[in-house]
Amino acid sequence: MEQEAAMWGDTFTLVLSRNRPLVFTHNPADIQRIFQNDAAFGLGKSNDLLRPLVGDFSLLLMEGQRHRRERKLLMPPFHGERMKSYGDLILAVARQGLQSVPQHQTVTMRSLMQSIALEVMMSVVFGVQDQARSQQIKPLLIEMLAIGASPLKSSAIFLQFLQRDLGVWSPWGKFLRSRQTLYDLLQVEIEAGRHNVDPERMDILALMLAIRDEAGNPMSDAEIKDELVTLLFAGHETSATILAWGSFWLAKRPEMGDRIRQEIRALGDDPDPTAITRLPYLSAFCNEVLRMYPVVPITFPRRTLEELAIADYTLPPDTAFAPCIYLLHRRSDLYPNPHEFQPERFRDRTYGPHEYIPFGGGERRCLGYALALYEIKLILALLVTDHQLTLTERNPPRIARRGLTLAPHNGVPMQLSDRPAPVLQPV
Repeated sequence: MEQEAAMWGDTFTLVLSRNRPLVFTHNPADIQRIFQNDAAFGLGKSNDLLRPLVGDFSLLLMEGQRHRRERKLLMPPFHGERMKSYGDLILAVARQGLQSVPQHQTVTMRSLMQSIALEVMMSVVFGVQDQARSQQIKPLLIEMLAIGASPLKSSAIFLQFLQRDLGVWSPWGKFLRSRQTLYDLLQVEIEAGRHNVDPERMDILALMLAIRDEAGNPMSDAEIKDELVTLLFAGHETSATILAWGSFWLAKRPEMGDRIRQEIRALGDDPDPTAITRLPYLSAFCNEVLRMYPVVPITFPRRTLEELAIADYTLPPDTAFAPCIYLLHRRSDLYPNPHEFQPERFRDRTYGPHEYIPFGGGERRCLGYALALYEIKLILALLVTDHQLTLTERNPPRIARRGLTLAPHNGVPMQLSDRPAPVLQPV
């Protein structure tokens, strides 16, 4: 992308698969126009590649009025007062995961954070009430995630001729059976939730069960299952990867961790989780991680329904195009010295929703972005206050493709040791 941008500028076309051209743009003014007029675009046909992973009823694959209706229904569980109820739970899960790491033993941070993020997902999103069923669901989730874990494994998503069920030992056959077993277990959870309504439950599954549209109709079981699995794919990978990158910079630049600890100490004993997530320097640090290391390089592709003018070009109807997060976040006119890690840039100015887009934008902005940020901030705060971090490799990790996403090539190996007096005491 950097090579193409250097050669062609803000807008260029690549042919990525099946002879389908995809227009990239990283011009802020064009991105602003796209997001402000999102209702005028269709969904890129390449998005349909995700259908085997997230199902027919996923918000990711809806468009038009149906997409707007479903998004409106699903918005409440991810914002406002609901978020506060997740804070202590996220900290408890993260503390248990971090304390399980042996002292001074090298651990790959991305794997550790993936394990913690999965536990958070089980508690906050899936709300599994039966522990035996929880132990059944976890390996199935891991098995499904594995299909996007590397360029080789994810090739089955991009190449339809590989999507052949040749039995339980074939890669695609194994994936299909894991998916069906997971959906069967989720069906049990849904039925249990419908028959035993608990108004005290605050997990997202319980909130989905309580949703009603304007006509008073609930979400169907199929819709709920697909949306739960969508949350897994959209949120789990993002959180684990960003946490790994954040861990690297906390170890590489200890003075940044010092500033975060000072902010937390200023909140007093037993600080409220929501107050932690509002701390200025912690927020700037997390924003800079998301700027430099977007987990996906582009937003979801859109499709023109009529002619669209971008820069000096006119895109004909049925053209796929996508704002490029990676290149936008590396524009030197927006971010001076863009390849340097500088959290202070987010203290010095405010960026518009067309200049900083780690979670996309417009009508297709990631629905769970607030929950993801909440989780990332709390876990990094816990990590830096309770542990000392030591990198075990001298060279910084490079950005590498990890199946459908971008991640540190080495997973960020380091050693953890306890700090003498943790700032965030157990609840």
